[in-house]
Amino acid sequence: MAVYAVRHPEDVDNAKKILNGRRETEISSAGYGQLQRLVMLVSGQEYNIKMILTSPLKRASLMAFACQIHLGVPMFGMPILIERNCGVCTGVKYSELSKHATKYRNVGDHVYIEEAEGYENDEMLCERASEAHKRVLEITKDVQENEDVLIVSHGAFLRAMRLVIEGKTHHDFASAKTPKNCEIFRLF
Repeated sequence: MAVYAVRHPEDVDNAKKILNGRRETEISSAGYGQLQRLVMLVSGQEYNIKMILTSPLKRASLMAFACQIHLGVPMFGMPILIERNCGVCTGVKYSELSKHATKYRNVGDHVYIEEAEGYENDEMLCERASEAHKRVLEITKDVQENEDVLIVSHGAFLRAMRLVIEGKTHHDFASAKTPKNCEIFRLF
């Protein structure tokens, strides 16, 4: 069994460089194009998707639903796969995050939040990702060796899951790669 992960398609906040966290925003026109390409990709011979697990947020679940309809496989919503809670930074333009975070640092051209009111920090996110990994293993225990599972989630959360699976910690989060919208990769 292979478990693949994919980040949701671009939404309106992504396009406007706004930190959306758990905000429900519409998929952008570019995002709909990404979604169509992804559905065609997972329908190809390279993948044998037999189960889809998805975050409940609309930008992820719409993509999961499109894949489910096209592939004819079961889809299960998993609230634990939801994006990080960004607290007071939710809905803030990237360029203004430093005004809202109580502790942050610049990493390249990116403002990296370490603390903000209501913010799910890296340690909490990695703990949740570890629990999600256990639940995914439990749910997929009956999936056959030659079958694949697709997880549809979010950038920060998938970043945390990848770290946990690689045996790394929240201390490695700032340097970990965030998947692009609709980027599919093998998680384990």
